[in-house]
Amino acid sequence: MPRVGRRPAAVLAGGLLVTLGAVAPGGEAGAQAVARSPGDRPTIALRLRPRAGDTLMLRFEQAMYRAAPGAAPGLALGAPPGGRPTSSMTVLSRSIVEATDLSGSVVVGIVDSVRWTVAGGVTGVAAEALERARRAMQGRRTRMRVATDGAMRWLADGAAGRQGGIAATLAAGLPGALPEAPVAVGATWTRTMPLPWADAVRATAAPRLEVTFRLDSLTRGRSVAHLSMRGRLAGGGGGARVAGAAVVGGAAVGALQVDLARGWVTDSRTDFLLDLEAGDPMSGARARPVRVRVAQRLTVR
Repeated sequence: MPRVGRRPAAVLAGGLLVTLGAVAPGGEAGAQAVARSPGDRPTIALRLRPRAGDTLMLRFEQAMYRAAPGAAPGLALGAPPGGRPTSSMTVLSRSIVEATDLSGSVVVGIVDSVRWTVAGGVTGVAAEALERARRAMQGRRTRMRVATDGAMRWLADGAAGRQGGIAATLAAGLPGALPEAPVAVGATWTRTMPLPWADAVRATAAPRLEVTFRLDSLTRGRSVAHLSMRGRLAGGGGGARVAGAAVVGGAAVGALQVDLARGWVTDSRTDFLLDLEAGDPMSGARARPVRVRVAQRLTVR
């Protein structure tokens, strides 16, 4: 199967992609605006409004599986029936709010530790490459501008853009996932986002997910919002490749918990399915279909 599990830096970025800007803390208690819809249905503004000096502790977990041909996306955060992960990763990090204003905040992320395993283990050159990647990630600092809707823009010297691949795609920033206007329970909104793990250097060639979010419920007191998401690959893979395999389809589902009193996402679970065709198109050999499942969870405290 394609070695998509061996690109931890790209996977980490992708894991943060659909978490409503979970790297950005914020919000004074009760700061979320509440309005009334024409039908007298209460609405609420889902916004990230940070406090300078806040620190978040993040735990990002990912497991990758070889999925069955008939598999469908579902919140499979443990091993699917009869399956074991081909690779897994756990990243512990911190996000510190440097400054805030009405339009957003400046956040510094620091990776404290990285751990991953590969089924059957790896030796030789592969093991050395994994260890180099782990060392490169651990201790790394990134600085970004986070808008109140969760949109992110990296603040750097352009190094990400020079790296190519997913780093170049993400260097220009990520779209916000939160709705622009206050919404009522049951409301939905759609966003288009770059798919993580793409090999393409040009952002225009990267496959994209069309993601529909839904505000499912609010807890008593309206202090915590529960959201769900469903996504599909828009327009096929568009010639993009993941770890050398062509992307021919994909889907995703997820669930998110937003603490409105504290102003940040405290739990995010996402399950991706990617349909790939492995093989070298230049060799003339017939491509082999491969279905990969990637289960991610991000928790914040």
